[in-house]
Amino acid sequence: MVVVCVLVHLTRPVTDKYQTTVPLAIRNALNLFKLVRFRFEIRDEEVVLKCATSDADPAMAPFLAFLERDIAAGNATPVEDALMPEFDVLTECVAADLDENLDPSNK
Repeated sequence: MVVVCVLVHLTRPVTDKYQTTVPLAIRNALNLFKLVRFRFEIRDEEVVLKCATSDADPAMAPFLAFLERDIAAGNATPVEDALMPEFDVLTECVAADLDENLDPSNK
């Protein structure tokens, strides 16, 4: 495995509300998208910006493990066709094209 380290030095202002814009080069390097969470780490006199992988919902991993065991045990069953009209009613105001590709430039 080859590890490439590129140092990027960028300066950005902080607004009167203590906000700033994450530069495009940083967003691309960290693969940040709109509404994705990230975290700040303070190391000595440096601030490090990281993708927030550890800020995930603490209930998600146990739930997924439970679901995996349930599926493996054969306890998961497909949705009955008779319930599909009910799903249609619940989602009738939701506009979504499930075949549409997500826009990778939406950062």
